[in-house]
Amino acid sequence: MGFNLKNKALPWVMVAAVIIGVSYGVSQCSIYAEKYTANQLTGAFIALNAKYSYLDEHFGNVPHFYKALNQALIKENYSVLELLVLDEKVVVDDSVDDYAGLSFPTLPSYIHEHHTQYGAHVAITVGGYPVVEYAQNDDGYMVMTLAQVSQNTVEALEQIIDGVTLLENENTKGHLHYRLTSMGFEVSLLSDIPYPL
Repeated sequence: MGFNLKNKALPWVMVAAVIIGVSYGVSQCSIYAEKYTANQLTGAFIALNAKYSYLDEHFGNVPHFYKALNQALIKENYSVLELLVLDEKVVVDDSVDDYAGLSFPTLPSYIHEHHTQYGAHVAITVGGYPVVEYAQNDDGYMVMTLAQVSQNTVEALEQIIDGVTLLENENTKGHLHYRLTSMGFEVSLLSDIPYPL
């Protein structure tokens, strides 16, 4: 019985193969998780736009609808985002019954109010990221802005929305705008079609 290098090395080779396999699996899970989150973000934006459009059409495409909605239907200190997600909770008292009777498109369950480390510690979140704002910009486009977004999620969003990955510290072109902050990326998704101002 001499010294057999093959028998001694085999367990180490197997351990190395298992470690490499597990590392690859974890890496792939991370990639799929970022794509899944990016799909949730785009799905949430589409759902919010559908619900907002339903409201716009229900009230007859009123000029300056975003401002009128804020002034006529939403309680003080609440936003259109909170109206779309929390419904009757933020509607002025004399309109609650009428609002509750509308047949809205449903929002996915991953859009919800959640305790976070962002801002006032309670925020509307999607895919774990706080939604800072859902509002109409100066050009009439609806914009959903999120905070503390990871670089990998921004890259996945670029792939989904623009079909490319050009990640830089800032982008203000197309339907995906982002900028790097000290807490991660601030990301804004812009609607395809502007609403009248």
